Amino acid sequence: MTPQTYKVNVEHFDRFIDEFGVQVEENSGNKSSKPSDYQALFVDKNNDDNFMLGIKFTRSCIKLYSDFYSSDMIVASPLKLHDKIAKAEINNEIDVDYLSSIEVLIIDHADLITMQNWAFLSSVLDHLNCIPSKQHGTDIMRIRKWYLEGYARLYRQTIVLSYYVNPGQNLLPSLFFHYI
Repeated sequence: MTPQTYKVNVEHFDRFIDEFGVQVEENSGNKSSKPSDYQALFVDKNNDDNFMLGIKFTRSCIKLYSDFYSSDMIVASPLKLHDKIAKAEINNEIDVDYLSSIEVLIIDHADLITMQNWAFLSSVLDHLNCIPSKQHGTDIMRIRKWYLEGYARLYRQTIVLSYYVNPGQNLLPSLFFHYI
């Protein structure tokens, strides 16, 4: 997971490989009738669309499956985030306050998300950068003033990656990316 010159310890790497690793199958030499992009997305890789992973970077190691409130990076599918948000709306004990501090949002394979359910992504974008409902051990003195005033959405960087553009992607800036 890291270059050889910067080799660090990766905690829970075996679990990561078990859940997300590429499954090696015996290739009988038969050429598939499916195109190469289909092979890359659905045959050669894990195609589970219900996943969520917290990653924390420290000086000596990378911690996979870290608590979402202390994670530096969250890698998740819109489906999983939508499920978490739905559970939080039903049960007041559960919250999704870790979505309040997203500073860089990368939507990868937006074209595939449109083929699944674009409403899940819209639901997640509605819940990004909201004021948290609980403190979660946060040092209040380190919170930026513009976060407390509700301007976090204005400072979030959003990157949308797709093979083609569709109307849903064109609407994203006007609906969810509030610029000054």
